[in-house]
Amino acid sequence: MSHDLYATISCLSQEDVDRIVSGQIGRQKIPDIYTRIQLLAPALLREERWNRVRGKDYAHDKYQGLVFKLPDHRHTVYATELIAKVRDNLMSEGTLGLWQPVIPDLSTLPACSTFLQFRFTLSTPYLSRDDETFHINNNPVRKDKVFKVPMVAGTAWKGNLHWTGVHLAILKWQQHQNVATFADERFRLARLFGDEKGEEGAQVQDLAKYLDEQSPQAAKLYRQKVRDHFLITGNTLPHHSGHLRFYPTFFDRISLEAINPHERATRAGKQPIYFESIPAGAIGVFSLFYVSFNDVSEAEARADLALVADAIREMMLTYGFSAKRSSGFGEANDDLAEGKIVTATGQWPLTTLSTLKNEVNHVQWSERAGAAGAGAG
Repeated sequence: MSHDLYATISCLSQEDVDRIVSGQIGRQKIPDIYTRIQLLAPALLREERWNRVRGKDYAHDKYQGLVFKLPDHRHTVYATELIAKVRDNLMSEGTLGLWQPVIPDLSTLPACSTFLQFRFTLSTPYLSRDDETFHINNNPVRKDKVFKVPMVAGTAWKGNLHWTGVHLAILKWQQHQNVATFADERFRLARLFGDEKGEEGAQVQDLAKYLDEQSPQAAKLYRQKVRDHFLITGNTLPHHSGHLRFYPTFFDRISLEAINPHERATRAGKQPIYFESIPAGAIGVFSLFYVSFNDVSEAEARADLALVADAIREMMLTYGFSAKRSSGFGEANDDLAEGKIVTATGQWPLTTLSTLKNEVNHVQWSERAGAAGAGAG
């Protein structure tokens, strides 16, 4: 949106708000729903009352009532005027393949490279924080910078999946106290997600320090594994990006969630706090690419994918992948649609999150086994 619109289109009265929401401002039409929402933002600066209503409250009510608050989230103004059109464009032939990423040409990549993809449905709303600093809602959900469609960024998937993998490794360590196993899983996580935060420099801190404190013996063994893997003779550990590549996920609807803090004394609600959200029932496509480098054997690749499948299942069914996930936000239904795991020699189906690890375990990379797998997919 051109910032000149803020200068030419005012938001100083109820009439201005009504015209902005309708998209007809004099002779000028503003068909883009996202631009109309942005033009409501200056009302946040208006404290005076318009016909006994505060200006910013009136603008927010219009934004809430006309743009999002409808019985069916799929048919809100934002969903029908923006998201549905973007989705149709990005799903059609000849586009960039963004809504549902296309399978790369695995025949040109290292032998054990693998592509995993499935369509999932949210069972609870998803919350996140957008980079937009000036918005009629103080808590907008994250949207793609170009298309303005609600999304989970690839970096967010990586961070949440890494956290889940680390958490599962720690739970296993606390249960079994096996130094070799803990060091091996920590090394595998580092190979998959890249070097640990805080292990650079002379002073170990952050995640690396936390994991060291779990088991100093496993920490020494882990670092020796890293040095042996990268042929490092000194104490400095290498920076590396890991084997996994993550794609963004776009969703087909958007909504609002309200949190209403209560006074302790009166037990009465205060002013509700509204969050833009991706509602339960929204559908997205999760895609992940495992790039095996030339030194990865089939046994190692299978162990890598088993760890990834474990983490995906727990992230989506148990821990969530959203802001406020400890309160139950950002979880998915167990059933998957159009799920598949693909290698250069075959394709295998993925049907549920709870059976993901078993289904991933069926993948093969040899020509003979791959031909059988291709028939199964």
